[in-house]
Amino acid sequence: LLFAEGAARLVLPPQQIVEIEPALTRSTRPVAVEERNQEHGIDVLIDWSGEHGIRLHPNVQAPIFNHRLSHHDVVITTNSLGLRHSELGPKSDDEFRVLVLGDSITFGDYVAFEDTYPAMLERRLEGPRKKVTVVNAGLPGASTSNELSYYLEIAEAVDPDLVLVGMFLNDAQSSDR
Repeated sequence: LLFAEGAARLVLPPQQIVEIEPALTRSTRPVAVEERNQEHGIDVLIDWSGEHGIRLHPNVQAPIFNHRLSHHDVVITTNSLGLRHSELGPKSDDEFRVLVLGDSITFGDYVAFEDTYPAMLERRLEGPRKKVTVVNAGLPGASTSNELSYYLEIAEAVDPDLVLVGMFLNDAQSSDR
């Protein structure tokens, strides 16, 4: 067993190390975040116990060191709605909002926020006439029914002009949790 342990440590990539820090709300007051087990990677950000499916804990900042997919250090921050996006205020008259629902590919836990496809879409849609805000509402492990219930919860607060749903082949299945 000792030999197998030593060989595994030499051959396998190092484990992810996750640290949880409270993010700051609009009032710059620290939000209490309970200590979570650091060995579960992205799971420390996810509330699996929701009545309507998966949700992200609001106001959390979680650095993930040596992500198992990208092998980069990634800092994930959620806003007060539990979105991987900066705080959203009231929509301005010259703003067009796009809400992107989806699963882990939309959420993009393996890359920096600015490298998620919703953030890239926002940069591509920048123009002189109207401000375009693309809101990342990805939920790792979400099914389409979970995305629908999430949309119904956040639609009023986000006030989208357009809703996109990013799907992968397994999204039509029910979520396990």
